[in-house]
Amino acid sequence: MTKNTILVIDDNLVDLKLSTLMLEKNGFTVIGINSSSTCMELLITKKIDIVLLDIMMPEEDGIQTLAKIREKYNQIELPIIMVTSKTDASNIINTLQSGANDYITKPVHYEIATRRIHTHLMVAKLSHELAKSKELETINSAISIYNHELNNPLTICLGKLSTLKRKHSLEPEIIDLENALWRISETLKKTAQFLEIDMNLATPNDFSSASSITKISKSQKIKLINILQTLNGFDLKELLDVFEEDPRALVEILVGFQIHHANIFIEIKISLEENNLELAKILVHKLKGTSRNIGAVLLSKAATALDQELKTGQIEKNSINALREAFQTINESIDLLKSEN
Repeated sequence: MTKNTILVIDDNLVDLKLSTLMLEKNGFTVIGINSSSTCMELLITKKIDIVLLDIMMPEEDGIQTLAKIREKYNQIELPIIMVTSKTDASNIINTLQSGANDYITKPVHYEIATRRIHTHLMVAKLSHELAKSKELETINSAISIYNHELNNPLTICLGKLSTLKRKHSLEPEIIDLENALWRISETLKKTAQFLEIDMNLATPNDFSSASSITKISKSQKIKLINILQTLNGFDLKELLDVFEEDPRALVEILVGFQIHHANIFIEIKISLEENNLELAKILVHKLKGTSRNIGAVLLSKAATALDQELKTGQIEKNSINALREAFQTINESIDLLKSEN
């Protein structure tokens, strides 16, 4: 029986990887991209049955992408389910009025999401049969994303800086170094955005490792599950139920989160210092959802507190410090996890 193909569009690589794994476990073929720029090309060159589209994306938000898709495909020809962290009625109504078939909220409950996907696929199938709509032609295409290798040396520098600050926090040289690293981070971000114009994009398969090739032994699995169950700053009970057969896939997701969010605290701090509250809101909102999705409860709690303060405009220094400390705890836990593997 031919599997239905889902196109998942989410700029957050960790959420994208998690959605891909979960939906594949539920019997779907998943094509995941982290930018809407290649969306229309994929819809033409691949037979896509349904789209899961994140609302909040930096280059072009989900509503704009939805409008572009609806110029070519109606709600019967291509169902679109929006994924949102926002739960206010006006936002949801606006999404549905713009042409979405349905919506789901983050953190995604994948059993509910799967049922909604099947419902819309059935409606679309019956509508296609009644209307005898034409099928999309399938051809091969390659997608890639810009590799974040530049994040690694910067992350090392920030870790060393954190150690130095404990001993010499008030020295001018340390303050100058910290400011310089913030600027380097911002420059790297802008450079990456510029380079992505002419660079190929990689698929979520770039996360793959030996876990997809070699079978894990029983003793390895027990050891890894024990480590994951006691990981400081995390509550991974629900995710361990999903990845019980091979918890290495969960390790890949956590390591992927660390790599692809190495600079986000610096970006948040810079945006706050420059009074760019809109950018800060987007960054914190996304961090809140992603950290909750991967079970990073300590980081999710800190991000949620700062997210609430950004909404009121009353930002406390303690909240920023709490976010920094949560990041440090989470990174230390993931480093421990990597050393045990």
